[in-house]
Amino acid sequence: MDTLTYIFGLTVTALILIAAHWFPFPRKLHRLEAYSIGIAAILVGQAIWLCCAGEWKLWMAIAAFSVVSGAAVIGAYAIDTLLKYRVRRQLNGRDELEG
Repeated sequence: MDTLTYIFGLTVTALILIAAHWFPFPRKLHRLEAYSIGIAAILVGQAIWLCCAGEWKLWMAIAAFSVVSGAAVIGAYAIDTLLKYRVRRQLNGRDELEG
């Protein structure tokens, strides 16, 4: 695989992450949003390197693993949020019965 495209992919990834670190977002990013930016930066660098080397299938597999992993993390956050609200609702209902 070409060393120049490898170095270019690494450089682009680093520049995206540095820019995102100091980008003036209008609000503090949620952890999932920050993770998504980081993963996207990594995938861009890998795409530059692998696709220029003709390794489309390998990059597609890496991207597929990243998408499935991201979906699993989002699902876990959704379950945590639902459980948190359920516990709050139960505690609020219990407080009303005791009060």
